[in-house]
Amino acid sequence: MKKLLGILVLGLLWCNIGLAQIVILRCEGVSLKKMEKGELKEKPINYYSIFKINLEENFYERDEDGVKNYFINTDDKLMWYGLFPMFGEYFYMSESKLSRITGEWRYTTISNLSVADYKRIKKELDEINKSIKNYKPYLDMGDERYKVDELSSKNQDKELKKFGIIEKEISALATNNTDHLEGYWQCKKQQKAF
Repeated sequence: MKKLLGILVLGLLWCNIGLAQIVILRCEGVSLKKMEKGELKEKPINYYSIFKINLEENFYERDEDGVKNYFINTDDKLMWYGLFPMFGEYFYMSESKLSRITGEWRYTTISNLSVADYKRIKKELDEINKSIKNYKPYLDMGDERYKVDELSSKNQDKELKKFGIIEKEISALATNNTDHLEGYWQCKKQQKAF
């Protein structure tokens, strides 16, 4: 009986691996808005990206780079963010939303965030990270890099709070920032339903 139960459990585990939900999307560039002289100027984008999305483990690989990028998985969208150092005295902040309903992928970035703004936002994110069991910071050039990772993707509620902080900060800082970009892409499935 124990042997039969063991075979059954192993069989179910094997089936689960085989049924991992992988989705391939081709995202065509539609437009890019860039801050120029205090105004967002819109230009068309004429290139595309391919996303290979694993909906079971909450990560994607983009353009066959082999790098796992984790996301927050909700009923209607996939979301991810970033806050990290750039060369010199500036920092980069971004947020992305990919609609599971319409296939729209929108992202916003600020690529010359000041040290003071970085430290202020970092403090808010650190407060949330303290409550994540076994959280380990990822250091980049001596500064912490913030993004959804494998551990935190399993803490969706905390990641949603961090995403909200980044989204709020980008919205507040975007109008006065010379390195503010907004990108819009339309994604279509290449294989399997999304």
